[in-house]
Amino acid sequence: DGCDIKDEKVVENPGHRPDFLPKYLNDLDVDIVLAGGMGRRAFNLFKENNIKVVTGARGSIIDNVKAYLDNELDTENEICDHGDNHHSDRHHQK
Repeated sequence: DGCDIKDEKVVENPGHRPDFLPKYLNDLDVDIVLAGGMGRRAFNLFKENNIKVVTGARGSIIDNVKAYLDNELDTENEICDHGDNHHSDRHHQK
């Protein structure tokens, strides 16, 4: 079996503001972000703030955390390089 979740904390979403989230999460001592996919610019901003990006997340938060702890999510697998203006909510659905 994989690792167990020992604690959880819910943080209110501060809303979308360009370049804000990586520093905000770093200030909260976050060191890993699980995402379905991410643009190269956002990926680099998280990296500059010492936050690892793990992509491939789908479905519930708890299922994705467990999959990550069991090494079942791909890292850097869904990084887009075609510009920030091309993104939509439907872009990364499979």
